[in-house]
This record gives sequence, structure tokens and C-alpha cells, in this order.
Amino acid sequence: MIIGSKDFTENEIVAEIYALALEDAGFTVERRMNIASSVIHTSLVSGEVELYPEYTGTGL
Repeated sequence: MIIGSKDFTENEIVAEIYALALEDAGFTVERRMNIASSVIHTSLVSGEVELYPEYTGTGL
């Protein structure tokens, strides 16, 4: 599982919480932090990132 985060502290913390929970459940997790907001969607669509935390207010 490849988890990414945008380049701000709150997003990095939530991404790390996801990563730790997935590792506790037995998944192998790769972290890709500090991805610019302008490219996070492209990274998700291309498979470079499989999961990243998003807020409904900033994701729209």
C-alpha cells in the first residue's frame, strides 16, 4: 500500500496514522509525503499513490 500526503502538517499526521494502522493490520506500507496539492490527484490516478487523507473542504 502506498500512502501519500500533501505538504502540510495535519495531512502528514493523518497519513502517518493511516500507515501505522495498516501496518498493524499486516500490510506493507510505503510512505510518500509532501506531495504538492497540484499533483496529488495525478499521483492517485497514476497509481503512484494509492491512498491519501483529504478534507471535504479542500478536496472540492
